[in-house]
Amino acid sequence: MPLTAPSGTAISLMASPNVLPVNGAADVTAVLIEGGAAASGTGTPVHNGTVVTFSTTLGRIEPGEAQTSAGKVVVRLVADGRAGKATITAFSGAARQTLEVTIGEPAAQGASVSATPASLRATRATGAMRVTARATDSEGAYRFPTAGAFTASARVAPTVGPSTTARLPVVVN
Repeated sequence: MPLTAPSGTAISLMASPNVLPVNGAADVTAVLIEGGAAASGTGTPVHNGTVVTFSTTLGRIEPGEAQTSAGKVVVRLVADGRAGKATITAFSGAARQTLEVTIGEPAAQGASVSATPASLRATRATGAMRVTARATDSEGAYRFPTAGAFTASARVAPTVGPSTTARLPVVVN
């Protein structure tokens, strides 16, 4: 029978990093303390070889079960290409703890575009316009877009004849 944490054991879970790309990975550390609080470090580490089992709602844990050394065990959360919130659960005996890790960037919730100047006069000389595009998250904070997140086109309207559309390169910096 495997050795499990005794009654009164507290588990603390940490992930590094706690936000990872959709094909990334993170180290997940569990600290098990008897008769105290794992977060504060008071109490006694569980015996070496105490078995801790892990599960996740997104991605996979490698290995799914590990044994402690000095009250600590490190496993790996491996993302599987899907984005979202992974809820990691670690348990041993009656002790249980969960941790939420973000996998992938959340989708932008809004965007704004502005141009300075607002229009260019059609002349034989070239003109310049600064176009600023910003994406925001659900709380209105600016998010840095990944490459290719924005595209642009321009409508060129000559004084005589039909208008045409030109594709413009977009530089995100």
